[in-house]
Amino acid sequence: MTKHFYILLIAVFAFGPANAQKVNYKNNIINVDGKDIGKVNRIKDAETFGLISTYELFAMGGKKLIIAAYASEYDRDHSTNMTYYYRFTFLTTNQVGIFSLSKLGPEKSFANLVGESGIMVNDELDSAKIKEFIAMKGKDPSITVKNDDYIIARRDKGWPVKLKADKTIEQNSVIIGSFKDVTSPSNSYDTYEISLPSGIYSGENEFC
Repeated sequence: MTKHFYILLIAVFAFGPANAQKVNYKNNIINVDGKDIGKVNRIKDAETFGLISTYELFAMGGKKLIIAAYASEYDRDHSTNMTYYYRFTFLTTNQVGIFSLSKLGPEKSFANLVGESGIMVNDELDSAKIKEFIAMKGKDPSITVKNDDYIIARRDKGWPVKLKADKTIEQNSVIIGSFKDVTSPSNSYDTYEISLPSGIYSGENEFC
C-alpha cells in the first residue's frame, strides 16, 4: 500500500464516526447522538383507514415545527414501488419541500430523515440548513394527470380536421381543441399554441 492510501484510511477512521449521526426513534421521540431533538405526532387519515397518515414534528419545548402530509397530486416514483411522496411544511421558516418516505414504515422513515438532516439547532429549525436539506434530499416529481381531468377526443379518419375562423379545431362537428398564433423565432415557419377544449395547454407546433 502507498503512503497516500494509509493517509486516506486514517482520515476515514478519524473523521467518519465524528460526522455520522446516530438516530434512534422510540416512544415518538427522535434522539440524535444521545440527545432528544423532537417529538412526532401521527394523525391517521380516516378516508384511507389509517393506511396513510400525516406526521407532525414538535420541538422538545412543545412548539410545532413541521407538518408532513401525503402529496397525492404527484405521480409515483417509477424507479421504486416502496415510497410515498410527502410535502414537508417547515412552519417556523416558511419553507416547503417534497420528500420520499418508505411505505413499509413512513413514521420511522420521517423520524430518520429529520434526525439525519441536522436541521434542528437549539430546539429550533435552521432556515439555511433546511434549504440545504431540500436541495440534497428533496424530490421534484411530476404531477399526476387524472382521467377525470380531461376527455380524449375521438379521431375519425373519415372526417377531415377543420381549422375554424374562431381558431377552434373541429372534426365531425365536434370541437377537439383550439389554437392561436405565437411569435416565431424564425421567418421560415409559423408557430401555434394548441389547447384542449377545456383550455388546458397542450403544446406548441411549428409549420413551414
